[in-house]
Amino acid sequence: MADGHDDWHQHSPEEGPPQAEHGSTVSPSALGVTLLAIVFGVAFVIVILTAYFQSFTDRYKAEKQEGIPAARSEYLSARATAEARLREAGVVNRDEGVYRLPFDRAVELVTADYAESSARSTTPTSETLTSESLPAEGAPSDDAS
Repeated sequence: MADGHDDWHQHSPEEGPPQAEHGSTVSPSALGVTLLAIVFGVAFVIVILTAYFQSFTDRYKAEKQEGIPAARSEYLSARATAEARLREAGVVNRDEGVYRLPFDRAVELVTADYAESSARSTTPTSETLTSESLPAEGAPSDDAS
């Protein structure tokens, strides 16, 4: 066992002199750069995964709260119908004098009623809101858009 080798491990003369041990000298700057690269790489992956899973959980919660996709499309069509109905004028109950107005038209009529009543210095009444100021049943409204 000369030169620290056992009988099993022998170098032949053709190999030349033994090489220096790999990694026998350590470069602190290379280790520092490697450590920083690993730390920043892991932090980057954590930020990306957090953003992705936050988006995923938001979508998942929304689907759970809004219901299944088929119910959602049914809801959206019912909502569109209701919104269209809110934008149209119409008769709710002619006998009781109940009419449906678009919000903007109702604001115009109430504002005009208050303007007239303040000019006369009396309290506003609903006399100015008569069936003549409303469109006929089934007639298109002025502000249909």
